[in-house]
Amino acid sequence: EFDDADADGDENNVAAEDGNSSAIVSTAPTGIPKEVIPAMRKAFSNLCTSPSGVLFENAFLQVGVKHEYVGAQGRISVFFGNLSPSPLLRFRA
Repeated sequence: EFDDADADGDENNVAAEDGNSSAIVSTAPTGIPKEVIPAMRKAFSNLCTSPSGVLFENAFLQVGVKHEYVGAQGRISVFFGNLSPSPLLRFRA
């Protein structure tokens, strides 16, 4: 489940030891605007009852999920689609 508090950086700072001094390092997630979290919750709920579907989509990127199960074993595949006419640069998953 997505947590609304995760979308802004205030709650996502951790203290890191650096020798004798302490520094604050931000671990805030990037790329998920607060306004799309409700749609992602709905997409996630739909994926709980459907074997595949789109979890997130905007003008540039589509994130889809497919899951299948045989007995006690399962497989989850995540796919990323480039929806823009130009290549994605520095893409990491």
